[in-house]
Amino acid sequence: MKITKLSAGLAITALVIGGSVAAALPASATTYTNSDAAGNSLQGGDYLLSSNGQYKLAMQTDGNAVEYGIGNVVLWQTDTDGNPGAYLDPQADGNLVVRSSSGAALWNSGSGQQSATQLTIGTDGNIVMRNGSSAVWDSGTTQQSLLPGTALQAGEALHSGYSPSAYSFDMQSDGNLVERDGSGAAVWSSGTAGNTGAYASFQTDGNFVVRSASGAALWNTKTAGTKPRDIIMQSDGNVVMYETDGSHLWNTHGVGSGSTGTQPAEQTAFNFFVSQSFTQIQSAGIVGNLIQESNVSPTSVEANGVGHGIAQWSEPGRWDTLVSWANSKGLSNTALNTQLQFMMYEFPSYGESALKQETSITGATTSFMNNYEKCGNCIVSHRIADAQSVYNDYATP
Repeated sequence: MKITKLSAGLAITALVIGGSVAAALPASATTYTNSDAAGNSLQGGDYLLSSNGQYKLAMQTDGNAVEYGIGNVVLWQTDTDGNPGAYLDPQADGNLVVRSSSGAALWNSGSGQQSATQLTIGTDGNIVMRNGSSAVWDSGTTQQSLLPGTALQAGEALHSGYSPSAYSFDMQSDGNLVERDGSGAAVWSSGTAGNTGAYASFQTDGNFVVRSASGAALWNTKTAGTKPRDIIMQSDGNVVMYETDGSHLWNTHGVGSGSTGTQPAEQTAFNFFVSQSFTQIQSAGIVGNLIQESNVSPTSVEANGVGHGIAQWSEPGRWDTLVSWANSKGLSNTALNTQLQFMMYEFPSYGESALKQETSITGATTSFMNNYEKCGNCIVSHRIADAQSVYNDYATP
């Protein structure tokens, strides 16, 4: 999804109120909920609002049509600012058109010569020209991330993308915060059902808190005192809170491309290394590093395209060796088990003997970091904290 920013000096001022976008509207502005009939234009200042209040399609007085999500995130726009008096025209022939005050077309959806009865905006954020229940055109937009200082209200959600198989992170009306896979099955929850009116507040101090209608804390991520960047419902099926430096602060451990069945990828990795004669402490130290590197996702690729896989092997370099090794054995290079086996292939040259001398979480995490990962901006405290969490979650007496 491409996120764009608006130019400065817009005529409509958007505000965040209770986690949803509101706006200062002209006295004559009209707000429509869910849909607007074909042939009924949205004038400057008019809004089309999703029924859950999360998404708003604004026909701004500067001539730009813009969809906002929680926290003033711009999800879609027509880039037609600088045309005061322009309006949004959902035509009966299926074309959605921004027209100047004189009626000249400034932008259109290219979906004319069909038939449409209404323009809708769904609770998933998708803007659709419809003919009855059939879509004639859609924007393909949704909201994937949440910013500090905002909240998910009851009925609001983040989505990993706009498709039937997308994951969702839902603040349910019963007070439970739930991650669901594409089939609708729950893969994680905050366990706070039975609290009607609860909401999930992403605080500026880094803590993500489910609060009751009265504001009492029901559940939290225990990440206060950090520098949060955002929370993202990722396409790999994991909800992750990132710090401003790009490191992971918290995640749901949801089922994703790095998981085996319903078992989180980090648990699969932990059990694998224990089976390879590493102690539980040493195994936790390894996995704590992998969480920081990739969230244990075998399909993870660094933003600059250099690092790949669970250990973020560099290309060119160690990633090329992994690909060749996997090919020689007829294995998929993006499969979790393949990458775990390759780590064992590499280990003798990358600190295996040193790691096996360590008896503490700190020692094991640091040894693996220095001898195997050889990272740049390592942020060792986060790696140690993740390793301790892995040990607490999966170690057995």
